[in-house]
Amino acid sequence: MNFIEITIFTTHDGIEPVTGRLYTLGINGVQIEDKADFDELIETNEPNWGAIDEKLVKSVPDETKVKAYVADNVTGNETLQYIKTSIAELKRFDADNAFGRLEIELSGTSEEGWADNWKQYYKPTRIGNRVVIVPEWEDYKAGVGDTVVKMDPGAAFGTGTHETTRLCIEFLEEFVTKSTRLLDIGTGSGILAVTALALGAKSAFGVDIDELATKVALENAQLNGVETRLITRRGNLAENVDGTYNLITANIVADVIMLLAPDVPRHLAQGGIFIASGIIAPREEEVRKELARNGLIVFNSKNQKNWVSLACKRK
Repeated sequence: MNFIEITIFTTHDGIEPVTGRLYTLGINGVQIEDKADFDELIETNEPNWGAIDEKLVKSVPDETKVKAYVADNVTGNETLQYIKTSIAELKRFDADNAFGRLEIELSGTSEEGWADNWKQYYKPTRIGNRVVIVPEWEDYKAGVGDTVVKMDPGAAFGTGTHETTRLCIEFLEEFVTKSTRLLDIGTGSGILAVTALALGAKSAFGVDIDELATKVALENAQLNGVETRLITRRGNLAENVDGTYNLITANIVADVIMLLAPDVPRHLAQGGIFIASGIIAPREEEVRKELARNGLIVFNSKNQKNWVSLACKRK
């Protein structure tokens, strides 16, 4: 199958609104190229890299790019038109030019080319005190106390390199216990659900609007030997969710978290915790107020590079 590669030129602060608009169009399998992320990746993980490939260094982007892919067919081209309209609308709203030029470039790629292109940027990444996210194709010698999580995101969102995912995983290290029943809304590659299970959670339920993501999440669970404790289901936010959970994660974007807020309390067990991430710092207060309006009180927060993750309990 052939794909259309869509490249949207933006800034670090533009990642959240751009990916948010793509998400509302049913696209959450995105590739983000951000020089700030790459610089931190080198600084944090250089001991694991050995000699850094000079070609890789030269390929570091000097401008933030969000890439998405649609099938090169009638349906894909229709989706492309929606994307163009939505990004043009975002550009009109961005009076201060905080999100960069918001221009779109298109190119064609094969399924194999898409699958291999981004792998050059993805290396073992240590997060928090124990968790090490390791690409399935990379070798990694675990240290004492390491919780190694093997991942192959494929076409789904979630590699562990972005701040929003790192902040969630740091919270998982704090909150996961042997009795944890996790609900992961917008599960993507399943990185949060699989990490929670690797940390010892009793069970996890991942829901995603993208059916491909639910399959990728299960495949990643199999890579880590935790597939018997993970259930996935296709659904938009909480519409296909039953029951209550003592830990809920939503690593999405600010607008979608606020849409989700009214549904969270009925699925959050007494004493349970809701982790909301994907929030750009200037919108933190707005999200806090919406959570509070729905009976969710923030008791802890983490931030990295202008991104915020909030831990909440029911009032």
